[in-house]
Amino acid sequence: MKHQRPCLSLLARLFCTLQFATLTVLVFGLGNFFGMILGGAGGMALYRRDKRYPAILAGASAIMGCFPFWILLNHVNASSSFITIGVVAVSTGLASGVAGPIIKATLQNVTFPQSRGQAFALFNTFDDFGRGLGPVFVASLITRVGGRTQAFNIGVLGWVFCGFFNLIVFFTVERDERNLQTAIAASLSKAPAEQITSVGLDYASQDSDGYAPGSRRRNIV
Repeated sequence: MKHQRPCLSLLARLFCTLQFATLTVLVFGLGNFFGMILGGAGGMALYRRDKRYPAILAGASAIMGCFPFWILLNHVNASSSFITIGVVAVSTGLASGVAGPIIKATLQNVTFPQSRGQAFALFNTFDDFGRGLGPVFVASLITRVGGRTQAFNIGVLGWVFCGFFNLIVFFTVERDERNLQTAIAASLSKAPAEQITSVGLDYASQDSDGYAPGSRRRNIV
């Protein structure tokens, strides 16, 4: 919860009370929950049409999420109605939750089964690293740009970079997945031949009684 404290303090200043700011964060989390559902369902529907389309949804949602967040930071205050605050907070959370499920599904589709554990370990490591580094980056900007609102306005630009890199996946994901499927199919086609060769060698090394040469059982009187 430490990464939420700078945002909570800023919202508390905007909305006058910490309770109202906490409620706003809660509504944001609700929107994020539905955003993850939308990302999973929407990504699967788009994948059935074209394997490249989920990357567009992930990238566009990340970039579009900046705009309601900027509205929340710069134009929503204590005089705003709860409906306005709720719509803006839910919209921000909704857009921020779409990319996650699509990124994980894409990562699974382009990595070998034996290396997926390492791939997801690296993904989670850098994801947690970003969660911790983001607040530190924003906090360092507060004194440099002259306020928390300006610092958060710059920090939100990180979502633009996130969306940009997701959009780049559009140009590579189909080829990467095709190469992976080709490699897996080739490895599976070699497996039966190797097993048959191994069984033939074992059978050829046995004598007429079914024992390997030099290993015939002796009768014990």
